[in-house]
Amino acid sequence: MTIRSIKKSNSDKKISELQTKLCAASELEPFADLTIFATGSYARGEASEFSDIDLFFVSNTPLENISDPNIKSLRMFSKIISVCDELDFPKFSNDGEFLEVLEKPTILEHLGARDDAHLNHFTARLLLILESRCIFCEDVYESILKSILEAYFRDYPDHPKDFKPTFLVNDILRFWKTLCLNYENKRNQPDTDQEKQIKQKIKNLKLKFSRMLTCFGSICYIVSQNGSVDHRDIFEMSKLSPLERLEHACQNYPELKVTLSTAVEEYEWFLELTNVPEEELRRQFSEREFRVKAFARASVFGDAIFTITKSVAEKNNYLRFLLV
Repeated sequence: MTIRSIKKSNSDKKISELQTKLCAASELEPFADLTIFATGSYARGEASEFSDIDLFFVSNTPLENISDPNIKSLRMFSKIISVCDELDFPKFSNDGEFLEVLEKPTILEHLGARDDAHLNHFTARLLLILESRCIFCEDVYESILKSILEAYFRDYPDHPKDFKPTFLVNDILRFWKTLCLNYENKRNQPDTDQEKQIKQKIKNLKLKFSRMLTCFGSICYIVSQNGSVDHRDIFEMSKLSPLERLEHACQNYPELKVTLSTAVEEYEWFLELTNVPEEELRRQFSEREFRVKAFARASVFGDAIFTITKSVAEKNNYLRFLLV
């Protein structure tokens, strides 16, 4: 089996176990309009047995429609933590800071607003589109995803023959730059702790591989579409992994075959590298020679992603919209 199939099999198995337990949990019954979706490596189908799981909770309607929503939310989150412990997922990051229910009407209301990012709506919205997998209530998940995509395509009816989703593309680019800025913010807070420094270097490598592919694999898919693009195309894109999106974008461009092969080869190396316990990964990164080689491969991967993005965008008259 290839590393891609191994990780996909592991992701599918653990997601299925989590779905089964949450669908049977009485603590979730009051939330008829709620969906739960995974992001990160589980959503991409790239999780190892050591991967943690990132979950988002979005309600299709305001929580005020439920009696005692706060108490019921606490019971729900308590159950989810218990289930994740039972399934041997690593503990939730930042002491469960992001265990909160977001509301679709509020997300749409604040789309593009000053507090969009502060309220965690921006991250939830972009991850829903770019890197999500439904854990609970597929119907609600699809309804919310379609509503958010339609907001990005509100001008489509006036330009059905030549519409370019620049609003969405700009938000994806903004998301990528936000990830880069967040990393730089961490570097701006120097830490003498050697272990924390190593963790930051690992995050940097993941930024240069999985985060880059999530953003630019999606952009390549979007700009590779012939003619007009509508929200249904992006809905179908969301079902593919970022690597599958990149492969789809290159399928009509034989001149990109070698570059695509390079990108896939380097990404599969990254998947192999991260298929170990975190302690082992930190041990490898503590060696300077290893770090130099790892980031050299990241540079090769980034160059390949740039070449593919530039080529596909130029051929479909999108490059200008990616730059200006």
